[in-house]
Amino acid sequence: MDLRGRRDRARGRPRGVCLAPHEAAAGRGARRAGGGDTRAILLCWRVAWLVALGLVAFVVVVIVSVERTRRLLVVEAQAGKVARLSGRAPAELAADIEDVLGRSRATGTIVLRLEGGRVVVRTEKGIDETTAQQLRNVVGRFPVARLRTARRVERSGAR
Repeated sequence: MDLRGRRDRARGRPRGVCLAPHEAAAGRGARRAGGGDTRAILLCWRVAWLVALGLVAFVVVVIVSVERTRRLLVVEAQAGKVARLSGRAPAELAADIEDVLGRSRATGTIVLRLEGGRVVVRTEKGIDETTAQQLRNVVGRFPVARLRTARRVERSGAR
């Protein structure tokens, strides 16, 4: 778009370009030429806030997506049975986890995550330390590369 000939008379800048804050405070710009530029300045600040808000939202989305890629497997157990299984896991691992949960009759959530190049087992909501250690032992038998490249599993409902 050619902006020649469409310049603000007072400062020689193209129309629609925001004033710098120090110029607006000094009363420079279109106000001196007879126009009221207060609305234009407010519009510029609103646009700046929208851009900043959009940038923050983008960063949050990136952080959440990176966080989700570190999560390998989520298992929700109900009274010793697997209520929901989602993520990546070899069939052997899923069977061994079901076996450990069945013997302990545990209820809770198990999350397998990548942290520092290793797979870490996190337990939540009512899984005791003995069961958590048994789960760590089961997961420890599988190399990280095998867990990363395993097929996706999505299963709901008790088996």
